[in-house]
Amino acid sequence: MGYRKDVFDRQQFLAALRLCFPARAIRQAVASNHRNVRDRLWPQWLLVWTLIAWFFEAQWGLPAIVRWLRDCGKTGMVPSEEALYQARKRLGYKPLWWIRRRLVHWLACPLRDPTAFFRGRRLLAFDGVTFTMADTPANDRVFGRANNQHKKSGYPLMRVAALCELGTHALVHWVARHYRSCEKALVARLLRFVPANSLVLGDRNFHSYHLWEQAQIRGFALLLRVASGPKFPVHKRLPDGSYLSEIRPRRCAKNRGKSPIVVRVIVYEVRHGSQRIEGRLVTNLLSMADGTARELVELYQRRWEQEISHPNYRSSASLYRGGMAT
Repeated sequence: MGYRKDVFDRQQFLAALRLCFPARAIRQAVASNHRNVRDRLWPQWLLVWTLIAWFFEAQWGLPAIVRWLRDCGKTGMVPSEEALYQARKRLGYKPLWWIRRRLVHWLACPLRDPTAFFRGRRLLAFDGVTFTMADTPANDRVFGRANNQHKKSGYPLMRVAALCELGTHALVHWVARHYRSCEKALVARLLRFVPANSLVLGDRNFHSYHLWEQAQIRGFALLLRVASGPKFPVHKRLPDGSYLSEIRPRRCAKNRGKSPIVVRVIVYEVRHGSQRIEGRLVTNLLSMADGTARELVELYQRRWEQEISHPNYRSSASLYRGGMAT
């Protein structure tokens, strides 16, 4: 019974792979970058497909994915693992970059994926994560390593900030930099990709006047958890227990003449047994018609969908095997 379920899951995955990354488009990605597309034992267009499948299902192992993609699990001649790594080197990163720019996009639509929207707004989340990279001189040079007073880490590390579509768990935009890069600075690079009239959820590390200012300029809503440090004076109480407040810019030359931004603050309490944990959410959805305090508190837990998706893309280090640093 378990084997049948495994075969069914893999057939479903293959169908989704063909739908999102059609073979014709993969061939075009290879050809557009002046790569050889001759049908060898394992042609380069099929190698690209293999790498994409390995990205999502790294636990299967590269040889198993190769056999599965060739003839759905039947035995047959396939390249060795070392030969595939060498072919990955020759392929380069340009075909993958072509695919990323032309085939990766927002997936959800209101009729098919209603859970990916909240009152007509597309639900997104941003967060940062650190990846372990292949131990190569190129990755060491580009991404660096952690170190303490004793020694450096065993592998290079990469810092990634990603913009995730909730509901579909699609990571549509991301920024990869040196592991010492600030997550707040990386998220700032993603703001230009946030669609207008969307609702973005974020953790307490990202609260800043600049972020709220960009949300105001670009026309998207924010729902952030905020640490206990920042103070939010009560300007007006709302019937659901939340209140209106404001965020002021820091006093410096670049912020001269900027006005405070009106926000709505929701203070809530989470009970776990005898423990009581208080939290604060801040949003620019100022009216209860845009969401009551209870609705927004319950909605905020959807941010963890991006955390759940992390194991699926931590295997991205597999795309850098063979010393390819991008």
